Amino acid sequence: MLALITHFNRISRWTSSRIVIERKVRSRARVMEHLIFIAKECMQLNSYHLLLAFISGFNASAILRLKWTRARLSKRAQQVLNELEAFTNMEASYKVYRNAIKTVEPPCIPYLGVYLQDLTFIEDGNPEMIDGKLINFTKRGMVFKILDQIITFQQVAYNLEAIPELQKYLSHLPQLTDADLYRFSMELEPRNATIKDIQ
Repeated sequence: MLALITHFNRISRWTSSRIVIERKVRSRARVMEHLIFIAKECMQLNSYHLLLAFISGFNASAILRLKWTRARLSKRAQQVLNELEAFTNMEASYKVYRNAIKTVEPPCIPYLGVYLQDLTFIEDGNPEMIDGKLINFTKRGMVFKILDQIITFQQVAYNLEAIPELQKYLSHLPQLTDADLYRFSMELEPRNATIKDIQ
């Protein structure tokens, strides 16, 4: 689980970093479009954990503020991004995503953040013991139900061919710090900049 969380953070940070290292608005928009379509492929592969990592990268404050970059996205890319964001929306505790995951056919990598949120809710909202002396089996049953869902998705593996060059690239992704991401973002599109001010 920790490896998946680490990978999520790396992909999210790389997504943001990859966008802001492009100095020209056209190049930035082209890179962002490419990443949007990779995220769509993740969704089609039922790799929801990775899909949410890309969405997290697009929604980093340093990226969200790049309005001129977003304005350069093709209508198709904007439409796909809107669809992906609607699917992964946190509203009503990820209602759309939760409904989809109920009927998905494995292989699938579910978004672990939802399960961690549910486990935290169960842990914080239910006592360990009832009347100070009885084990709260209802709480244990709720935890089991969530863990059983995760185990279900581990039963069917993906049948993907390993590509060593791609694996090597993915193990050395550029990672800017939050401070650098925001600094680059401000340099690329300063506050109140007009389109004439943007390269």
